[in-house]
Amino acid sequence: MEDIMPVDSAFTGGTLEISREPLGPASTNDGSWNMLTDALIIASVFAAILFIRRLIDIIPSLIGCAMRWKEAFNLEYSTRLSRSRDIIFGILIIPFCLMLSRYSIYSPGFLEGLETSSRVLAIIGIVAGYILLRALLSYSFRGKKTDRTTYAAADKAFRTFFCTCTLVLLPTAGILSLTGLPDCTVKTVLIYVLCALYLLFVLRKFQIFNHSCNVFTTILYLCTLEFLPTGLLVAPALVF
Repeated sequence: MEDIMPVDSAFTGGTLEISREPLGPASTNDGSWNMLTDALIIASVFAAILFIRRLIDIIPSLIGCAMRWKEAFNLEYSTRLSRSRDIIFGILIIPFCLMLSRYSIYSPGFLEGLETSSRVLAIIGIVAGYILLRALLSYSFRGKKTDRTTYAAADKAFRTFFCTCTLVLLPTAGILSLTGLPDCTVKTVLIYVLCALYLLFVLRKFQIFNHSCNVFTTILYLCTLEFLPTGLLVAPALVF
């Protein structure tokens, strides 16, 4: 408060004198955010351009898998399409994490004290750990009570719906942001869309397993391979 001048002293000789002392330390958070996100966005855009042909090729399969469960088998039968799907899945992980951080879609309490750049890296690490956990569970319980083809189609369905989800959420977030809606409203809409797509994914995965398993075995597979890792991911955001 020592830098604040009295009103009668601020004007001398008809001139307004304003203190040149800085009001506070300049924040470096925005700069770190810009540098990090710019680098990640440029890398993601470059990768998307490099594999744009593969992205275009798999879009009909992504739509088909969302519309009916049997399309998941057709996708896995095609080595070219399944490989393209896996490449696009890897490319979309970073944009998905940037969106989670930008709109605070995933914001457990232990991330609140971090700078923006650190929070982005933390979310990338958490998502990578989630994907790794799913892979470990899938490897541990692979095809013990179902045939290999069905198990592979159900297991890889996550990659398919992750691609679909990210390709829907990114333009949705962009369009809503251009309309001038507050970030909290955009966040709410994105969460609803994400939940709806996840429920659709669980339904399709149930149908794939139920194709060759009974209902009880299907539910056990879903609890172990789907609800367990997703519950571990979501619980910190709900509890902390």
